Amino acid sequence: MILLIDGEQSIKDAVAEFANPLSQMVVRCSNFEPAFSLLRDNHQFDILVLNAQGNEAAAKRLIESIVGEKSLAGLHTIAIGLADERNDEEAEPSGARFHYFAPPVMKAKVTAFLNNFWAELHDSETAKTISRVKLPSGTRPLIAWKSEYNIGVELIDRQHKQLVEIVNVLHNSTRLGGAREVLWDVLLSLIKYTKIHFESEESIFKKYGYPGYGEHKRAHEKLTAQVSDFAKAFVQQRIDVSPELMVFLKDWLMDHVLDLDLQSKQYLREKGAR
Repeated sequence: MILLIDGEQSIKDAVAEFANPLSQMVVRCSNFEPAFSLLRDNHQFDILVLNAQGNEAAAKRLIESIVGEKSLAGLHTIAIGLADERNDEEAEPSGARFHYFAPPVMKAKVTAFLNNFWAELHDSETAKTISRVKLPSGTRPLIAWKSEYNIGVELIDRQHKQLVEIVNVLHNSTRLGGAREVLWDVLLSLIKYTKIHFESEESIFKKYGYPGYGEHKRAHEKLTAQVSDFAKAFVQQRIDVSPELMVFLKDWLMDHVLDLDLQSKQYLREKGAR
């Protein structure tokens, strides 16, 4: 859940664009005074977005309060319109994390900043989920990554590798009789990360005017629906993660990487995308 403090319309729009595809609920607070109590007394907030423009002193006081509150460990605070004045060696005692977006503030740049923040956060959280699955050494992957799968855009290639790793962990955890709860954690990571990846990819395609953007977006919607249907059936215990379903996931992912995305490789290279 996201708490948005004193957001002018452009920031409200940027946060809405960021939150809606992720099914994140946004709670709005008109000023800084009640925000700390709201955060401290309600542990459902994962992200705080505050507009510091014209309210720098109040924003800094709120950040100082969050730093000293151990119950807010893990809260991500995004301070829009505020420069990071901390020294490199400074760490937050509470474990809370802070992200600064210095002025000037424009909606498009704030949206890009929020999407990049979310992608990096899920890289970290997905890695933690994967690390909890204990697999014996020498376990063979379902999909072996090859250099020819790279399209030459660092963010897209990194996310493709992460998706491959999630599918491999799910496959081997299933093969070795992993608990249903563990399988669900990994499957949920796959669903969330797929959504993040597709949004990142579409943003890059749109930025560089890729002519296949519309077709790509429609394919993404179809792929997302397929994986979501699979997850719903798993939750309702209508299916298990069977070898047949792992073959489906392998084909689903490889068709996306090898066929759909590689079609954009030459175009993005010519446009200088990195």
